Amino acid sequence: MNAKSRTGVTFGDSTFVPTFTLNDEIAERKRFYTTFDEQWCRAQLQRFTLPLNQQIQEFSAGMLAECKTIMAMAHHPEPLILDEPTAGLDVIARNEVLDLLRECMEIPGRSMLISSHVATDLENLCDDLYLIDRGRIRMHETIDALHDEYAVLTLTDDQMSAADPRYILVKQRTAGGWKAITDERGFYEENLPGVGICGASIDEIITLMSADPRTTTMQERTMQ
Repeated sequence: MNAKSRTGVTFGDSTFVPTFTLNDEIAERKRFYTTFDEQWCRAQLQRFTLPLNQQIQEFSAGMLAECKTIMAMAHHPEPLILDEPTAGLDVIARNEVLDLLRECMEIPGRSMLISSHVATDLENLCDDLYLIDRGRIRMHETIDALHDEYAVLTLTDDQMSAADPRYILVKQRTAGGWKAITDERGFYEENLPGVGICGASIDEIITLMSADPRTTTMQERTMQ
């Protein structure tokens, strides 16, 4: 079995034939994938209440997103590559798709690569996160490290002047002083008393680091 037949992929744009129904799509995919699991596929389409005999061009954006993920998974691929898998979904449908992906990840030997602008999707599904900005990998961290070691520092001008800059990844001027991201939370807790320190969300990290293209991460500093 070649690599393509073992890989599941979704793209940002729909690759379905607009005039096909889901029954047509199932028949077509059975021709291409010897491991296509029609019983599993139909069960998932029923789970998401997707119509089997309606032309796909009549589907909403949310319905298309659900179909793309189910069809990409229906031949039980080893690596699953997903581009914005929850785009266009409401909160309930998003959680249902995430549950489906979690079920996939519980199977030994399966892996998943997700490109998404929805930080909570990445946080709930992934072990590692890459931040790619302007074609450059700006950060690669485990989700556990982001939770445990990264923090937002809130500093006055005097505190910023006194702060050891070695572990400040990015800083931004605010009305009352400075906001900074660090990947060494414990260092500043021990060495900079009185500074406001709180956990950094993935959205905050991405927003602040993307705002300054000169920022380097700890990994980049080590490589230098």
